[in-house]
Amino acid sequence: INELKEDISTLKTERSIQVKNELIIYFQECLELVPNEKNILCTSDIIESCFGKYKNNISKNSLCGITNLSLFIPASTCDTDIKEIKIMMESVTMKMIKQWTQKNIGQSLLKKRRDALNRNGTENKLKKVA
Repeated sequence: INELKEDISTLKTERSIQVKNELIIYFQECLELVPNEKNILCTSDIIESCFGKYKNNISKNSLCGITNLSLFIPASTCDTDIKEIKIMMESVTMKMIKQWTQKNIGQSLLKKRRDALNRNGTENKLKKVA
């Protein structure tokens, strides 16, 4: 925190001072969570790695966007044994996943695009031309 304060001490604008203060508060809160640790891993590499794994496991279609497969992210960050996987698969229904997806993700860009094409009849016109 002291090094951070020194590094960002030259920030003088109102917005940068606000960011500086929020950073200091954030790091102090992190330190309070692990008061006896000398070094704390504080990096975005873990998050970037999770999204990399996610991207490798979803459709290659760029219009797909974030889907309910985003549930893969937390599942890929923990060690689970066969018993835990069995319990999860028996207790989570497709209906629950669909409800979670509707609440937390909504329609994908691909779905919105398809709906728009269908409404305007563009998709049907394209099929007739082909």
